[in-house]
Amino acid sequence: MKKFISLLLVISLLAGWTGCYSMYPVSKKEFKENNGDSGAEVITKGEQEYRYERWNYYIKSDTLFGEGIKIEHDNEYPYSNPIVLDSIAVYNIAKMSGGKTVLFSVAAIAGFAVLFAAIVLISISGGEH
Repeated sequence: MKKFISLLLVISLLAGWTGCYSMYPVSKKEFKENNGDSGAEVITKGEQEYRYERWNYYIKSDTLFGEGIKIEHDNEYPYSNPIVLDSIAVYNIAKMSGGKTVLFSVAAIAGFAVLFAAIVLISISGGEH
């Protein structure tokens, strides 16, 4: 029983520390201030979509530099060319979603509780049908 409770606590802590992240639209100013501190997604005025992992990009002189992914027709390609910020129509950065994190934690704990209850019921009945 103590091991089960410890497992639930570890899962809850991991979910709280890592969290669930979602992309949120931000202004050009906020995007520049972020400067690689979180994941990013940009869509240019020509409707090209690019994604960057946290710390894999930076902004210098109104230009985005870094190692990212270009998305074309549901295919992903490595991309490392600079993008001028004025050519970007949509700026998104990853932010932790408190609601999703709580929902994940509750679902994980409930799932393990149901599993634990099933194991206890099977062991009490002696595994007989």
